[in-house]
Amino acid sequence: MHYRITKIKHNFESLDDLISYLGMVESDVQSIDGLQSVTVVNISETESVAFSSYENEDQMNNAGEKYRQIMGGMAQYITAPPEMSNGDSVWAWSR
Repeated sequence: MHYRITKIKHNFESLDDLISYLGMVESDVQSIDGLQSVTVVNISETESVAFSSYENEDQMNNAGEKYRQIMGGMAQYITAPPEMSNGDSVWAWSR
């Protein structure tokens, strides 16, 4: 698995609107080839982190245009450009 980690800065008041927007574009998210899951974690009143898992790095890279479109629609809810990083899974545990 390959992961993209995206740190998103937003206004406290914008979080509900941001989550609503993500619900509205869910079919676009589902159409991304190789995307397995997306989890958004709110880490403070003004920051969230999104963990997106892909089958492999090539599929993540191929999703670039759709990813940019979705992120572009979020522009009205965020206060700074997203900070992105990515890498391969090296260890996992789940129950």
